[in-house]
Amino acid sequence: AYFFIHFLDREYHGFVAGVVASTLEALGVRSEAEGNVVAYTVEERWAAVRIGWECSAALCIIVYTGLVSGLPGVKLKKRVLGLTLGYAAIFLGNLARIVLILYLNHLFPNLSYMLLHDLFGRPLSFLWMTAVSFAWFYHALIKAPEVKDSSAQ
Repeated sequence: AYFFIHFLDREYHGFVAGVVASTLEALGVRSEAEGNVVAYTVEERWAAVRIGWECSAALCIIVYTGLVSGLPGVKLKKRVLGLTLGYAAIFLGNLARIVLILYLNHLFPNLSYMLLHDLFGRPLSFLWMTAVSFAWFYHALIKAPEVKDSSAQ
């Protein structure tokens, strides 16, 4: 567990910080990443945020893993596909959420970062994970079910 947490904190969070800073730069916001910290401009000043456990979408990925893995009657191949596509969707949605929070903070400096994070970012993250989960359930159970009805024989 220590090595996973260490990897997550140093490598993954640093990667996310770098992608966020690059995306903000592409949007015209001066920004830099150093380790897992993103510095960006708010008016003429610099603000910094640390990309940590909550920003990594790790909790969403853990919940999604439980939802997909626990679904009965779905073959392993389809579960692996669902996990892979779901992880990618959650990761990209999470990156968009972080960039959007920082970009909005840059555009509207009178709004508190914490207000944007807590009242906008958290619900957005939950809604995105729910949408990805429902898309998986729809595909696995309704659109392409693999469970055969034994009463039809």
